[in-house]
Amino acid sequence: MIRPARPKDAGAICDIWNRVIRETTQTFTTAEKAPELLAAQMASQPYLVADNGGVQGFVTYVQFRGGPGYAH
Repeated sequence: MIRPARPKDAGAICDIWNRVIRETTQTFTTAEKAPELLAAQMASQPYLVADNGGVQGFVTYVQFRGGPGYAH
């Protein structure tokens, strides 16, 4: 089921996101996400999660994202 993310999903989202940050080149950031900061960000930025008895994946979108990968 796809549903809007809730603040309590922040830890599971960070688990997924931080593994991608650490182990791949699929993201333009090098800084791992903290659940408490992500939960606060979710109040002003839309996140959706795939939930099948737990968060299996997530998506978010904004018009522009800055980050280390965009430095050049």
